[in-house]
Amino acid sequence: MGLLEMVNEYQELLEEKEGLAEATKKNNKAIEEKKQEIAQQMIDDDCPKISSGGYTFSLSDKTRNNQIVMCIAKVRCQ
Repeated sequence: MGLLEMVNEYQELLEEKEGLAEATKKNNKAIEEKKQEIAQQMIDDDCPKISSGGYTFSLSDKTRNNQIVMCIAKVRCQ
């Protein structure tokens, strides 16, 4: 493989990395939105803990910037 091919391959890898970073950013946003949706549903259903797929999900109060927010803790069942 010549130098030019190596450089072109390197550029392709960098472009793929940028695409993956954007996809990861979108995925993380969707995860946070879903966690908040689940937390609200758990509150509405008066269900502070639920298990699924070998994990237990539970609500916990956390203070962030002087606001109480509901968080979901995911714990692997033993």
